[in-house]
Amino acid sequence: MPPSPPPLSDTTSNSDDDLRERKRRKKRSWIPSEKNRLLFMLMLTFSYFLVELIVGEVTNSNALVADAFHMLSDVVALGVAFFSVHISTKPWEKNTYGYARAEVLGAMTNAVFLFALCFTILIDSFKVSVTL
Repeated sequence: MPPSPPPLSDTTSNSDDDLRERKRRKKRSWIPSEKNRLLFMLMLTFSYFLVELIVGEVTNSNALVADAFHMLSDVVALGVAFFSVHISTKPWEKNTYGYARAEVLGAMTNAVFLFALCFTILIDSFKVSVTL
């Protein structure tokens, strides 16, 4: 027969010292949080969008401008994800599920944007094939 686990009170301590120790370790962690990673990717993608748009306009390249607007859709998706992660970490008192549903709604919003983008690409491809 396996030994019984230790009592719950021995394994989890809610003392102030334990909370301070966890906060200290969290501050020293080199792993960035979800919000920081999303913000970094948002800034990086937005900078690529600007560079592609400017170079595309200067060189009169439709391919670069089209790819720049594709990057803009990625920026919007990352912005929605960042906002939903930011909202989901807020404390709650009234809401039954808290703000954790914000991440689900953000994912649904991104999916709707993606379907709309795919639909417009499909319509444009039909227009091109009809005119040929």
